[in-house]
Amino acid sequence: MESRPVWNIIWKARTIQRNKMLLWRLGHNKLPTRDRVASWSNVSPLCARCGSSKETNIHMARDCLKFVEVWKAFINPKDRSLFFYLPTQEWIKWNLKREASFYGIPWDIIFPIVASLYEPHCEILQQAKLHASAWTSEVKKGVNHRSSLNLAWEKGNDKGEWLMGFMAKVGTAFVVSVELWGLFYGPKIAWEKGWRRVEVESDSMTAINHINDAQVLNHALHPIIQNIRELTLRDWEIKIKFILRVKNKYADSLAKHSLSGPMGLNSIEHPSVFLKKKLLLDMVNSCDLADPGG
Repeated sequence: MESRPVWNIIWKARTIQRNKMLLWRLGHNKLPTRDRVASWSNVSPLCARCGSSKETNIHMARDCLKFVEVWKAFINPKDRSLFFYLPTQEWIKWNLKREASFYGIPWDIIFPIVASLYEPHCEILQQAKLHASAWTSEVKKGVNHRSSLNLAWEKGNDKGEWLMGFMAKVGTAFVVSVELWGLFYGPKIAWEKGWRRVEVESDSMTAINHINDAQVLNHALHPIIQNIRELTLRDWEIKIKFILRVKNKYADSLAKHSLSGPMGLNSIEHPSVFLKKKLLLDMVNSCDLADPGG
């Protein structure tokens, strides 16, 4: 098997960057295992969990007797002989390309989480549900979901230079509620920064309609909707418009990145290196270039 395809599959996997890095290092046999550390220190090379074998890369991620029990909770008995036999790179590729699901969650989403967490399968499943809500387009109510809104514009010209951004992890909420929180945080931050000409883009037409619909005052989401409306009525120029998700890749990627972050609002003064490419793509693919100014 050629080595290059497995790396492409890892970097395109539907998981957070931290998990991609773990799989990449695992495939290169570069994880800081006890067996590796023992080569230059007095640390015992034996696995700290099972104490019966050397802690190599594949032992730590799959073959440890303690971890085997976790994997068995997810792997069908008929697939176990292949699962526990494959060499490391083939094992990673097979799992990320495998067309299977567990409790309705695609296996390619579950696998990186199991590989990175030594936890009971029920806790892993909770994490997988959270990630699946970010990487699938199916809208589900009452699930853990993510939210972020990218703030990027230039005052005075059309260069579209980065000013700042944020990501927010809101926990359990209706999907539209998550989108509305994003539409609240963005203008609120812009107002506090003193920017007075602002254009806000959202890929949720439902959320935008809620804000514009005067009949929504009796809606269960009324408090946050009212707060957004009060922000838009202040003495400034603000426009909230719909944008296709395909043209909003940076904000979407940032939202997924928030899955590994703490709860609440987190400001971003500089775009992350691994997300800069998507930011540039958004700028190039924009079909409605405008200067919000300020």
